[in-house]
Amino acid sequence: LSSTRFRSIFRLVKRNNWSLFTAHSRHGKHFYWSLVAQTFQILRGRTRSDYYVFLPDDDRLASNFLSKAIESWCSINEPRKISLMLHVEESRRVEAVWTPVRSAPWNELVDRIGWVESGNFFCTWKFLRVLNYTLPPVPRDRWSGNPYLSSGVGETISLRFHSSGWLMFRTKQSLVAHMGIHDSKLNPSLRRNEPLRTILFSDGEVAPPRYE
Repeated sequence: LSSTRFRSIFRLVKRNNWSLFTAHSRHGKHFYWSLVAQTFQILRGRTRSDYYVFLPDDDRLASNFLSKAIESWCSINEPRKISLMLHVEESRRVEAVWTPVRSAPWNELVDRIGWVESGNFFCTWKFLRVLNYTLPPVPRDRWSGNPYLSSGVGETISLRFHSSGWLMFRTKQSLVAHMGIHDSKLNPSLRRNEPLRTILFSDGEVAPPRYE
């Protein structure tokens, strides 16, 4: 972590007696599953929280982000709910991703979808418990026919939940705005040609990145 860019974060963590974990090296997309599995394992040994939010470091949060996420989650009166995506991305607004389930309205705040990514989602401890706080390795031959495929983490989790009868959802409005449009560290070649574009951002038009 850059000590200059994250100085305010370090102060915030220290002031609140929180814990901050960092990876010692980049995992890349071929070993991203390992980083996610390590994250889940860390959470196994921590005090259980009411809610969990998984976010990448290139998101802008909407105003009142957490209260909107909790309100959306609580609006889903369905015991089989397992995850709530918080990002509405242009190319995945209505399409089925990894499972046959296409986006469909559920209520005034959320849509039902058939997938969850490795980030940009909200959940409870049930998500982690169903996965047993871990993630199986993504086979290396995944990329043998197409080196531009993504990490496989979201696909692995989505297929697991779908086959087990769990339901996945997404907020109707995007509660995060993806700001790293041209600077992907995980899949740079793909993102140069197929950038992730946030739509329906809760705060209105997405502003340019701002560093503070």
